[in-house]
Amino acid sequence: MNLENESKSYPITKEQVWEAYKLVKGKGKIPGVDGITIEDISRNVI
Repeated sequence: MNLENESKSYPITKEQVWEAYKLVKGKGKIPGVDGITIEDISRNVI
């Protein structure tokens, strides 16, 4: 999975990303509708 090369159809602020991350993280290890888990994201952020 490569999350770095995908473009967005509209601008997303860092604040929006952070708020979404906190919401998903609070739900546990359940993946979103795209099948990506917080662990998947964490591996690609750093």
